[in-house]
Amino acid sequence: MDTVGIEVEGILHEVDGRLFMDDVAVAEAVQQFLSSYQTFKLIIPMQPPTYPIDEKIAPLVSALQAHGFETLSSCQGHIDLEHIPEGRLPYPYVSYYRGAGNRTILNSFGNDKWEVIRLSRYVARLQTKDKAETEEQLIVLQQEIVKLVKQLEA
Repeated sequence: MDTVGIEVEGILHEVDGRLFMDDVAVAEAVQQFLSSYQTFKLIIPMQPPTYPIDEKIAPLVSALQAHGFETLSSCQGHIDLEHIPEGRLPYPYVSYYRGAGNRTILNSFGNDKWEVIRLSRYVARLQTKDKAETEEQLIVLQQEIVKLVKQLEA
């Protein structure tokens, strides 16, 4: 019998005694795989990989953590999506575990440049509403990071 499978990179998290992966790529890969096969074997690494935080998003990650957010992933935004690692998007974002006070803190700023997207029962992503198509547009979005950090630190 030939062995077939999928390989997906992501981080395994435990919340309230349940294990999950917050990466949408996992769900997409499993769904695609299951459309062709009825059984599969899932191999989960015990030591999640760590990646450096992008320089321009790091202040927002730190500010959110100072407010009690448990962050999971982040990106300062990238334009050349064909030549960058998976998980990078054309806008800045920070993914975090959803907590009771998280949305209250973010909504208190009334910022019309950012939105919160619920990724799962346990995970949400704070991201800019606009997406960049050019380097100039990305720079404008990255300037919003600085503005939001100032609001969080006030």
